[in-house]
Amino acid sequence: MEKIRVNHLRDHVEQKYRAKLYRVWRTGVLLTILLLGCILISAPEKTQASVWQANSVETIKAKLKDGQNSYTFESGDTFYNIGLAVNVKWQTLMELNGFEEGSQYTIPVGTTIKFDGTKLTVIDENGSVIGERKLTEKDKIDPAKPFANQTLNPTQSEKAQKPQTNTADKKTSNAGKSGQAAAANEPTNQTVKPLDKAQAEKEKQAAEAERQQAAKEKQAAEKERQEAERLKQAAEQRLTEALNKENDKTYRELEAKQAAAAVKVAEAQANYDGLTTQLIGVEQKVTEAQAAQQAAQTALSTAQTTINAASLNQANAQQRVNDVSAQISALQGQAGDDTNIQAQLEQLTQQLAAAQGELNTYGAQLAAAQQAVDNAQATYNAAETAFNSAVAEKASIETAIAQAQNTLAAAQQVLADFPNPSIAAISEEAKKIQAELAQYDSRITALDQQINDLSNKIQTLNDRIALLDQIIEGVITEANTVETKGQEAGDSAADTENHIGKASDAAEEVENNLPHIPVNVDKFVTIMVDEEGNTITDTAGYVKVTASQPVKSVETLANGDTVTTYTTTETYRKIVNTEKEVIINVDEAGNVLNNLAGYFKIKESEPVKSVEELANGDTVTTYTITVTYHKIVNTEKEVIINVDEAGNVLGNLAGYFKIKESEPVKSVEELANGDTITTYTTTVIYHKIQNINKYVTKNVDETGKELSDLTGYEKVSESQPVKTIEELANGDTVTTYTTTITYKKLTDPIIEAIKSANDAEIQAIQDHVANSNTKVTVEQADKLVNVEFSKEVAKHFEKLVQEEQEKYGETKVSNTKDDAAYREVAERAVEVMYNFSHNRPTNNASDGTYVIAREKGSEKMGFWTENISHTYVRKSDVKGDSSILAQLIAQQMFEQYIENEREAGRLGDYTNGGHYINIIQSGFSDMALAVFIIDADDYYKVATTVCTGPVSIVK
Repeated sequence: MEKIRVNHLRDHVEQKYRAKLYRVWRTGVLLTILLLGCILISAPEKTQASVWQANSVETIKAKLKDGQNSYTFESGDTFYNIGLAVNVKWQTLMELNGFEEGSQYTIPVGTTIKFDGTKLTVIDENGSVIGERKLTEKDKIDPAKPFANQTLNPTQSEKAQKPQTNTADKKTSNAGKSGQAAAANEPTNQTVKPLDKAQAEKEKQAAEAERQQAAKEKQAAEKERQEAERLKQAAEQRLTEALNKENDKTYRELEAKQAAAAVKVAEAQANYDGLTTQLIGVEQKVTEAQAAQQAAQTALSTAQTTINAASLNQANAQQRVNDVSAQISALQGQAGDDTNIQAQLEQLTQQLAAAQGELNTYGAQLAAAQQAVDNAQATYNAAETAFNSAVAEKASIETAIAQAQNTLAAAQQVLADFPNPSIAAISEEAKKIQAELAQYDSRITALDQQINDLSNKIQTLNDRIALLDQIIEGVITEANTVETKGQEAGDSAADTENHIGKASDAAEEVENNLPHIPVNVDKFVTIMVDEEGNTITDTAGYVKVTASQPVKSVETLANGDTVTTYTTTETYRKIVNTEKEVIINVDEAGNVLNNLAGYFKIKESEPVKSVEELANGDTVTTYTITVTYHKIVNTEKEVIINVDEAGNVLGNLAGYFKIKESEPVKSVEELANGDTITTYTTTVIYHKIQNINKYVTKNVDETGKELSDLTGYEKVSESQPVKTIEELANGDTVTTYTTTITYKKLTDPIIEAIKSANDAEIQAIQDHVANSNTKVTVEQADKLVNVEFSKEVAKHFEKLVQEEQEKYGETKVSNTKDDAAYREVAERAVEVMYNFSHNRPTNNASDGTYVIAREKGSEKMGFWTENISHTYVRKSDVKGDSSILAQLIAQQMFEQYIENEREAGRLGDYTNGGHYINIIQSGFSDMALAVFIIDADDYYKVATTVCTGPVSIVK
């Protein structure tokens, strides 16, 4: 019974192993084929790279039909798979072909191997023999099968099936060595009978234990071989991927570069199209700005003509007023009681009033005309600026368009220059995997030999156990024989039972004393986790990315049995779906459009959904929208509009003269289907022919130089109007009446008295103060400073100061009535011009006075504060008028002393607001100031001194 159980277990294990090996091998081949198929199917159609694919063992076997004793190597073959197909170890095939270990996946295509029984001949593609060998059983992968599936002849078959005869000595060994004598090469029919049943039972137990150990070793070897096969299949898959990875990488990199270049072309095209569209708008702006500039020029010319006429009318009216006034003045001295003269005076007075009214009217007209000129000039300036800006913008865009054209051409050339993908050679990675596969093959071969040896050992032990079972059975039969003989001899029933009982007791004792043989149970556990290490039970929505090597752990049970657990951890990644939208632009014929310039969108399809599964298990859902465009057709037409200068459309051009024609104005009308009608409208302006009378007054000085500003001039004479007729380009005639009025320059004595910085007297006083460090005397100051002009400045300055004091409630200060004080302050104004300091020069002059004596009973101002400044006044602002100069000096003094220091002075900050405090917040009653002026080319340089203080009465 034990024999049947053990043999059944052995057969079951071997069948299970073979089934598992076949399934793993078959699954590996199928996975490899599917993987390679996926690579081939998913490769884009435009790739030209070849894909290497290993030929399976079945493919090679299918070409080795019965009776065929040769095979020619083809692309995709490997030494390893050829070896499995012809039952020859791949190492033998490599050696005969001159290859080293590690190259079993690289074969010489075209080489033929030819079998003649056990003789193997290798022939190259040229028919030359390159290797030959007599094969032995050691060269086989499966010893039970022939080489290359050759059919054995009867002699060979009998020889193959005939068991080897053991010529060992058949002498019976002693019982103590019986278990070791059951070797695989010992005849199975040799009987070594033990002395008794107990000895046979003990020997059987030892044989079963040894068989159990051999079975465990075989099972471990089979498991190791299974794992080696799995690793080998994984390496074969990696090899296939490596052999194709270089090509795939080359293609994908090229594809990515091509896509990037295509994007640059599209961007450059879009930039060019956008700039072109922008240029059209800017050209329209240039046209509009030019038209606006021309219109503004016309308006400016018209306004200038009006102001000239108004100026002439005003001048004529003024002359009449002057003439009538002169006549009245002449008659008034003669009138007396003369009624005639009085009547003339009354009439002249009425004429004067009428002339004055006319003069006022013309003055208002002139002011309005001047305002119109100013407005027209401003409009013209704005139009000119807009025109220049538009021209500059157009030039900038044209430059940008040229650059965009160059960029587009360069991008298109880069895209056109990309090469086709190339076929990659075997990479270093593939060579490393080949060496790894060689190691797996070597290990599998060794394991196959080990498994075969253990199977033979188990079979020998099974035979020995069967023999021992027969011996034990013989002992039981002998006991039955004794019982029968006892009955036949008439022994008593008690003796017979006693004899049987002893035999039963002996058998039971043997059975009870049998030791427990430990048994191992293998358990395979798979743990599924996500990429964060979390355990998952449902892999829906996940894709497996890695599987760890089985981790072995052994648990020993209380009865000595062991449970060996092989735990494999499989890592899954959550499948990610990416959605993208693709828009395909086509024309009405379905042709794909890359450039939409000149096309009009007419319809858009609903999104079409497609799902792509990536190699890592992720999915890309693409929604493709097809947009159909219509090729825009443009129709051009020209329109001419005739208008007068007011813009009114003219139907009849009689009596009109063409003065200008606009540039064609482009307008585009877009129809419902996207087509356009481009209209170029030319506006022709016509002028109504007429005559114009023009009155011009020309103001000149006594040298004939034309004057634009009459300030500081007085009229000397006026000519009779001179008539000139001009025929204009528009057909009109202009009759001009030109009156020339001659003026002489009026001089301001104060302005005339201002000396230049280069004047000898000015240079002398400068040397006196700056170099000689000598005070200025009253007499010197009287020559250089106009006291009356200083009082005029003081009058304006006093008004500004008192307004400031009134605003803040301060005690008002007034210009002093002490005339001598102005002359004394003038000394300091001259000194300050060349020595800007509150410290007077050290030296006194050899002659002259510094303090003016005052009469008893008169007021004398005390100088308790002193404030000094330098300022400049532009001559053009003065216009030769000393009254204007006095106002400008007073305003600048107020700005320097008061406004600039107001904030600090109000806060009591004497450092930064001392002038403000001295003048506004001093509380003194009197103030005196003096100004000293020199001519500095385009400016007047002014030194000022302001003093405040109380007044006392001279005793």
